[in-house]
Amino acid sequence: MNDVYTYIMLGCVIGIAAIILIGVRKKKGASSFLTGTIAICALFSVALFVFATLNYIGLQKTDPEIKFNNNSAHYNSTKNTNLSKPATETTSKWMDEGMYKIGVDLQPGLYCIYAQGEYGYFSVTSSATGSLSDIVFNDNFTTWTFVEVKAGEYLQILNAYVAPANNIAPIQPNADGRYNEGVYRVGTDIPAGEYKAFSSSDVGAYYAVYKSGRLALTNIESNNLFNNTHYISLKDGQLF
Repeated sequence: MNDVYTYIMLGCVIGIAAIILIGVRKKKGASSFLTGTIAICALFSVALFVFATLNYIGLQKTDPEIKFNNNSAHYNSTKNTNLSKPATETTSKWMDEGMYKIGVDLQPGLYCIYAQGEYGYFSVTSSATGSLSDIVFNDNFTTWTFVEVKAGEYLQILNAYVAPANNIAPIQPNADGRYNEGVYRVGTDIPAGEYKAFSSSDVGAYYAVYKSGRLALTNIESNNLFNNTHYISLKDGQLF
């Protein structure tokens, strides 16, 4: 975290110095080459400041541990970048990105999809044509999600791994009792009840409660975009 603050301060110092020098050089009639060089330094300071700010935002989120029921492998990372695929038993291995036909490659049911890098993507479609009109539901995600698929559908995942949800042990909260960003099975990962959600961003936070693993808009029971805090009620069988 201290490195991020250092980058932000460095960017500010370079930017202020460049602005002062541009003003001085204009008064003295400096060459266009020197003025251009100073302007480039100013642009660099802005880029450095943006980079540091984005990294600061990213450091505010950590991922809880995901374990297999047989305890043969787990993810435990504070940053979801360059994760290596865990070694697992044959009966509970993570499958790579690609397209799977349900009923042929995968059995119908609930699956866990875990982002391989900073972002993952999935889509459930009614055919393999690639037509947008055939998309049943899809999403981009930064940690993990759970998706329910039916026979005859197609599941495509990009930059992510997939495994049967019944091979994933209950996802635990942090030591302080808080649950981080992700999708949870109510009654398995998180008990039913009322929870207080906190926004960790100045632009607000979003949540959605689904009836099941069919993460379509028509399957949302409640959702909201909120600032600061918000209370959420959860029931067994829902996804949150």
